[in-house]
Amino acid sequence: MAFEFGVFHEFQRRPGQSEAEAFTTAFEQVDAAERWGLDAIWLAEIHMAPERSVCAAPLTIASAIAARTKNIKVGLGVQVLPLCQPLRLAEEAATVDHISRGRLLFGVGRSGFPRAYEAYGISYGESTERFAEVLDVVKRAWTQETFSFTGKYYNYENVCIVPKPYRKPHPPIRIAANREDTFISAGRQGYAIFVGARRGTIDDVLSNLRPYREAWKAAGHPGGLSARSGLCRRHRRAGVLRPGRDADAFFPLSGGTTRGIGKPRWRLRHRAANRGRATATDAELGRGAPHPGDRRHTGDGRRSSCGTAGPTRPRRHSR
Repeated sequence: MAFEFGVFHEFQRRPGQSEAEAFTTAFEQVDAAERWGLDAIWLAEIHMAPERSVCAAPLTIASAIAARTKNIKVGLGVQVLPLCQPLRLAEEAATVDHISRGRLLFGVGRSGFPRAYEAYGISYGESTERFAEVLDVVKRAWTQETFSFTGKYYNYENVCIVPKPYRKPHPPIRIAANREDTFISAGRQGYAIFVGARRGTIDDVLSNLRPYREAWKAAGHPGGLSARSGLCRRHRRAGVLRPGRDADAFFPLSGGTTRGIGKPRWRLRHRAANRGRATATDAELGRGAPHPGDRRHTGDGRRSSCGTAGPTRPRRHSR
């Protein structure tokens, strides 16, 4: 069974940091992840939180990462679709896919926080319908030379977007799921999923995987549910779940945080920043010493999070 390891990154702004320093630190961590041979970096989308993050434009950051790296995949974890203009999103994402030469992973969701919706002047109550329309438009724009679309919020007639994605037919799509209807819809359409247990336990997550798996099989998609790849770096544990060829399995991976709750063995933390330096060495970033707040989650019902990334190719991660 093949696994991937990567980083979930918020482009965090630490106390006392300027926005410029936050970007510098985050890109140094991206460069380190590329040097170490990690498989993917996943970017959050966070708005109106100056004390927390500067990652308000993940596709722009993804483009910068694609230009400065050659191997690591660049994932959106997730792009908040209801806040997007679908044609512009299709064009920009396809452009990043070309710059990265097919390394873009298109993770999408609605977000569970209405603050950004309020600021953008969009009702959170419309988010489910808007999400479906935006995703439909983006996929049509990527896969059809010209297309038309009639919806509640968007209408297009004989539209052609340029460029089409580098990867055919389009970058892998993953959907954030936290409700049963989302699990069922994602399974029916054959999408990989992100899953978070922010307010529950791993048992709560597993109970939703049953209808996801059933919907997947009922739609005729091949395979069962298998542990295929991974992502990390948040204040919860991270693992992955992906319908595929292997037997059913769940594999919780170590996650990391700058809040001190958990650290992976190869955590991406800049402890040097606390020592008055702007950067940290690879040795400092790579240390994985135990931490008093580091709670190991092994699928026993304690808090955790998991998700899916796409099919993996065997890499050198064998431990």
